[in-house]
Amino acid sequence: MKNYYRILNVRTNATEAEIKNSYRTLAKRYHPDVNPNNIEAAQRFSDINEAHTVLTDPQARKQYDAQLWEAMNPQRRQTTAQQSSYRAQQTQTQAAQAQAQAQMQAQIRAQIANEVAAQLNGVRDRAYKEGYARGMQDGKTQASQSYAAQTEQAQRAVNEFRRNRGELEQELFDRDRELAQANDRVRTLETQLKWLKSATGDTVRPTEMMRGQIDAAKLRVAELKKQLSAVEQSDIKTNPSQAQATPRRIKELSDALNKEFAALNTRIDELSDRVSNVCEQYNQYKASMQDDGMLSAMERRATAWANKQAEDAQFSKPTHYGTLGLLVWATPAQIDEEFARLENRYQGKTDGESLVRFRRIKDAYAVLADPSRRRAYNATLGIDDARIEEERKLIRENEAIQNDYRGKLAAKEFWTRFDELSSLALAGEADAQNLLGEIYYEGNTIDRNYTQAVYWFREAFRQKHPAAIYNLGLCYTNGQGVGRNKSIGTALFRQATNLGYTPPEQN
Repeated sequence: MKNYYRILNVRTNATEAEIKNSYRTLAKRYHPDVNPNNIEAAQRFSDINEAHTVLTDPQARKQYDAQLWEAMNPQRRQTTAQQSSYRAQQTQTQAAQAQAQAQMQAQIRAQIANEVAAQLNGVRDRAYKEGYARGMQDGKTQASQSYAAQTEQAQRAVNEFRRNRGELEQELFDRDRELAQANDRVRTLETQLKWLKSATGDTVRPTEMMRGQIDAAKLRVAELKKQLSAVEQSDIKTNPSQAQATPRRIKELSDALNKEFAALNTRIDELSDRVSNVCEQYNQYKASMQDDGMLSAMERRATAWANKQAEDAQFSKPTHYGTLGLLVWATPAQIDEEFARLENRYQGKTDGESLVRFRRIKDAYAVLADPSRRRAYNATLGIDDARIEEERKLIRENEAIQNDYRGKLAAKEFWTRFDELSSLALAGEADAQNLLGEIYYEGNTIDRNYTQAVYWFREAFRQKHPAAIYNLGLCYTNGQGVGRNKSIGTALFRQATNLGYTPPEQN
């Protein structure tokens, strides 16, 4: 039998504190971490733990002391064995009692658990019923609020529709009025052209008639010069005074004819410019009238296409495409681009609604970004690849048509404004004349025509329009539409400055 007192190196009557102090010392000395791979030290450490466990338990120590004493006194072994048998029986009895008590406690706990579960079920039922009633009430309240909001929204939509209809009716009225004005201007131009044709007999233009007069003037000048030469050759010997008077008279007449010749040339240029303006405006109005039918057809097609797009959007709304805000015909690049935009929008948001919305967006993108999954999903919608390709082709065609429509509409609006400006310029408005000249000079919206620009700058110049004077100076300085003459250009710049005009580059 092991002597635990000897193992712990203490007396048999040692106190519990002495036993613990000795145990700590010996445990540190023989601990396996301190003595790795030392079997003897490990056995000693086990004995130390066993001795400490027994001697620090008063009941176990008492039994151990009795056993140790009996082992040291053989004559009492029989008595000790009897006592041990009695104690074993007593221990078994206590164990049986403890087991019976444990079973009883388990039954009690089970009964309590059943009662608690019944109470919890009752609480859950009441909570469900109360929650259901509260949810129904909240649902009715929200439904009423939603109905009121939708009713208000619908009323706003009706009001907006009425307002848009009124604006459209006003716009149509304005277009009819502008068309009537355009027809009046066309009739005026046609009258002018008819007068020009009747005046020229449909064979000779007015400019050609005036150039015939100039040619006749030139012949008169040539004849006078021939006469002058004859006088100089015949009379200079017989009558010197007459020879001096005749050339002087001929020179005076020649100067007068040259002056008349210059005036006729100026008149020819002015008349030619006016006829060109009339013809150009007439052609523009004819082209505009021809485009009206095409624009109307394109506008009807644009309306039909907009209705189709609305139907496609309605069809796509309850699908994964609608979750991403796209049509079923969206390209992979459009899907990636829209998901990136939505991801950037919902990234970092922690509220429940945003999280649920973002989860739906990611689920939809996971399906549509995978070609095979997208094809399978499209099949559930009754859509195949051929249908998608056909719709994409229609989209491309209609985008091209819409771009052409917008371009023609913008061109029509520009020519309408241009014709109004031309009418004002012909009526003598100096600002309109200068602006018309700048349009021809810059050549951004129509073909550049320096001759036309100079003509309208001169018309405004006659009314002392500062900007027109400056622009005419530019034409003389650069030799655009008129002979280059920097002196005249500088003088015109000075005159414009004296009238208070500041060049654009100096603003």
